[in-house]
Amino acid sequence: MFGNEDIKKLQDQVAELSDKIDKISEKQNSQFTDIVLQLKETRDEISDKKEELKSFVEGDEEGIYDSFYEDAKELVIESRKASTSYIQRKLGIGYSRAVKLIDTLEKEGVIGPANGSNPREVILQEDDN
Repeated sequence: MFGNEDIKKLQDQVAELSDKIDKISEKQNSQFTDIVLQLKETRDEISDKKEELKSFVEGDEEGIYDSFYEDAKELVIESRKASTSYIQRKLGIGYSRAVKLIDTLEKEGVIGPANGSNPREVILQEDDN
């Protein structure tokens, strides 16, 4: 998905954008106030996404910080289906992210371990949520 080089490029671009926004902010006048506020919001959103991406690529230990974790958990519990391909299709995500979500769901006790070609057991019920 994203390598360290891609993340570094993204970080550099965000830093450059941030610098430009700061320069505009310093020179602002009343007619640019709304534009500057929108740029600052955009910068904050980019920064949030960058941190989310970094967490995903570097891998947080529990994997719970993935923004799709709760969606995947709910999907698996409601459908009683737990497979990488199912999560990929339903959430519109890539294979490696779906694998990580499956691993996290297993670690968190939502689903059971892999059982060969048989489907994984979904341990939690909707009421347990």
